[in-house]
Amino acid sequence: MYNIIEQIKPDDLPGIAKSNNYKFVRMEDAAGRVLVYQNATGDKCLTDKLKEIKQRTTVVPGDAIYYVIFKNKTNGEDWAYKYVKGNPVQIQHVQMQEPRSIDYNILSSKDAEIAELRNQLDRLKLQMIYENDLNNLRQEVKQLSEPKEPEKSPILGFAENILPQFMPLLTEYLEIRKLEAQAKANVPTPPRPVIKLPVPGSPEFIAYCEKLASLDDEQLDAQLTKIEKINSTYADAIRTILFTDEEETETDQTDENAE
Repeated sequence: MYNIIEQIKPDDLPGIAKSNNYKFVRMEDAAGRVLVYQNATGDKCLTDKLKEIKQRTTVVPGDAIYYVIFKNKTNGEDWAYKYVKGNPVQIQHVQMQEPRSIDYNILSSKDAEIAELRNQLDRLKLQMIYENDLNNLRQEVKQLSEPKEPEKSPILGFAENILPQFMPLLTEYLEIRKLEAQAKANVPTPPRPVIKLPVPGSPEFIAYCEKLASLDDEQLDAQLTKIEKINSTYADAIRTILFTDEEETETDQTDENAE
């Protein structure tokens, strides 16, 4: 129950708070509904809250009774100052019950009960998960324990279905390859043709060189390449005959032109 002191005006609030060393203040209507909540600790918070209450008195409905409630400390007694706005038809003193004090032991007990309920809920969740997994495992075990027709591997299916048809063809193919190998082994290797070259310096050699000289450059290079693969020294002897004669011919022509 409030300790109702006296009727005040909003402008009186700062003086009342100072003279009585009040630290906290709030505002309620006649029905006990909070219109302005209590301030936090500190002189500035109290000053700001008094200004807020004064501002609130200008906007609340008229012809009504309001209470500005001061306290010296957080859990101290309530000292209510009545503020009458307008001209209420009937002014009644509303006996407001003092807020019940908080029993922290009860709160702690409730917190413990809530924590225990949460633990039970977690255990139930885990149990449901465990039972679900266990049922799944039982189903898998049941399926595995049931006799099943063994599945044929692709290799086994190939051996049973395709291989019997393929084996005669394979046998025939291997026989043909065997006969081919035997035929190649019995065929004598043809001898490499022997190119007979005239002896260098002989009339045949000179005639051979003249025959080569009648070829064009591409044909001559091809023949010399073949001869060089057989005997490089012989090829050099041919080059000496052919290209020495050409150089002498060119030299003679140069001398004639000079004369």
